[in-house]
Amino acid sequence: MMTTEQFFDGVAKGIKGGGPLKAVGGVISFEIDQSTYVVDLDKGTVGAKGPQPQVIVRATSRDFMAVVEGRMSVNDGLITDRLHVAGEAARLAKLFEAIDALRNARGANGGKEVSWL
Repeated sequence: MMTTEQFFDGVAKGIKGGGPLKAVGGVISFEIDQSTYVVDLDKGTVGAKGPQPQVIVRATSRDFMAVVEGRMSVNDGLITDRLHVAGEAARLAKLFEAIDALRNARGANGGKEVSWL
């Protein structure tokens, strides 16, 4: 099972290499438990601070990783109030579509590393 830190380390690697994550574009701030991860998909950076985000996501690490790993859908997270989103929800949907594509590519590759996963 991947940790939140491992996920964001992987995101940093994935957006530097281009691919589906970088194609989402924009700045997304993730407030996970007591940590903030600002992902600038245009510049290819992940840090604790950054430019003004177009989307802010708030969740516990457990719930966020459930979405990332496909154990909970974004819609289920929103409906059950376990995932909070402010700003451009369409950009967040594109991000999770890109994550799904990478996760599915990993599964099709026998679980071997694909891009950042």
